[in-house]
Amino acid sequence: MSLRPQVLVIDDDPGQRRALHLLLQGGGFDVCACAAPDDTFCGGHLAGSACLVAAHERANGTGIDVLATLRARGWDGPAILIAIGPSAQLHAATRDAGFSQCLARPFNDHALVNAVRRAIG
Repeated sequence: MSLRPQVLVIDDDPGQRRALHLLLQGGGFDVCACAAPDDTFCGGHLAGSACLVAAHERANGTGIDVLATLRARGWDGPAILIAIGPSAQLHAATRDAGFSQCLARPFNDHALVNAVRRAIG
């Protein structure tokens, strides 16, 4: 059993998902990365996840929808939203939805790793 915290990454862009996976893994986390919250693979790792990192821009819905889906399933961990050029309105919606932070893409590698560390305490 790993002593590293697990981060759940949900991004429907395969290249971005893989980049986030590698970045967080290199930052010292176990990572479960999937395209959507209803992926069977994702669901099997939900309970053990210490933090969610979700892309806002998605083909089917938004990152805010992803967190709402996971909350409806009983997951109550911290979450970070990643968005391209987030507006003040999106930052407010992110806080209202329960995200601990909204990071603007592009971001430096340390920003995401540090945000996850802060979120999981």
